[in-house]
Amino acid sequence: CARITSKSLKSASRPNAASIRHPYEAIFIKIYRIRQLDELFRLNSAVKDLAGTPPSGTPFCRYILRVWTPRASSAPVSGPPVLRPRSCAWHAKPCKATPPEADPVPRVLLSGLSNDRVELNLASAIRRSGIDLFAIDNPDSPAIEWCQSHGIPHMDHEFHNRFDREAIHIYRTLLHDHPFNIIHALTNRALSTALLATRRMNHPPNIIGYRGTMGHILRWDPASRLSYLNSRVDAIVCVSDAVRNYLRDLGIPNSRLEVIWKGHDPAWYTSAPRADLDAFGIPPDAIPVAFVGNIRPVKGVDVLLDAFQGIAPTEKIHLLLFGEIRDPHIQKQVDRLPHVHFLGFRPDAAALVGACDIAVMPSIDREGLPKAVLEAMAQGLPAVVTDVGGMPELVEHDVSGLVVPPCDAAALRSALLALAHDPALRRRMGAAARDRINGPFHFRHTVAKTIALYRRLLPTDP
Repeated sequence: CARITSKSLKSASRPNAASIRHPYEAIFIKIYRIRQLDELFRLNSAVKDLAGTPPSGTPFCRYILRVWTPRASSAPVSGPPVLRPRSCAWHAKPCKATPPEADPVPRVLLSGLSNDRVELNLASAIRRSGIDLFAIDNPDSPAIEWCQSHGIPHMDHEFHNRFDREAIHIYRTLLHDHPFNIIHALTNRALSTALLATRRMNHPPNIIGYRGTMGHILRWDPASRLSYLNSRVDAIVCVSDAVRNYLRDLGIPNSRLEVIWKGHDPAWYTSAPRADLDAFGIPPDAIPVAFVGNIRPVKGVDVLLDAFQGIAPTEKIHLLLFGEIRDPHIQKQVDRLPHVHFLGFRPDAAALVGACDIAVMPSIDREGLPKAVLEAMAQGLPAVVTDVGGMPELVEHDVSGLVVPPCDAAALRSALLALAHDPALRRRMGAAARDRINGPFHFRHTVAKTIALYRRLLPTDP
């Protein structure tokens, strides 16, 4: 372990022999000089806020893993627990937990539930299957009303950071009052706090994480070691084969990686009438192309705009951009192209996409399995996507859409024009796209594989 001190942090920009107190400290300093210095300051500040100043001589890696032990209450699991005052201790007593049973019924604590349509439907489907489920949902999110209307016991909490003291206390209180044998964490912060809360338990529950994208995981990053790279994570649900391969390359055993596509159901969607696009300046005879997502460099929208820049003004193809612009260069390009319409963030984006003719996702990196493409295909739209991440798993080239190389504006333009000029091809690929969602990417498979994962993790022998 490297012993990171305040003096070495200040000298991180230019380490020298006098400031290095441990052989590994130079390695940590070099890593954070590259891309993680800001994260280290934030991490160090969060840990100090969590447990106070560490005792003299405590190594940094042990320091970040020492957590206080709260006193659990006797609140019933059907409602929010009564959180009693907490006490801090460097050496916490082991938490009590129910020992494994023979062939037990899964009792799942689902944490980080928010506004994702698939996750909300997954929670209710698991509950209907007879599994004992309790949810921790985000305040001011649709999950609260959803849980109330579907009879899911729940409580509200926002995970503020990876060392959220209240979240750790909530986990320990719930685990003390109810013998959950699985924690299914849907977010990074929910996963990290679950690991911290169960660290000293004699019989900790199985912990499942979820990963929906590639990137942002580093072998030497403490935040990664407190989440996906932690050996106490029993399984990681990967949204695509591409995400599984990425995590496997980081050294995570294949036995802990479970690919479960985030399936959808065409019955969830009702497409808006075509006339609704008139309000955005789309002519009635136009061929609308829809992009949905936060507009940032990794999404490749600049490549998409370059592709549209080469399309003749006489073409009837129009581009609709849904989402927030997080790349300042994009706004200038949008203003110069008359056939490009920026609609910003809209809660009815999925319905408006259903009124379009083509969906496009020109990502250049880190794409797991884009929800926007799933929603479009569920409504019968052919998709033009790049050969990045899990998108080739979803879109079959020349069957349910077209797959082009990333960062290739010419290939992207040719694919869009090919669909725009051939209505029969659009109809055929659109029907195949809906069949793709009704087939292997249907929500029923997501439910079945998730429940099978729960049962696989539980012991079968006394």
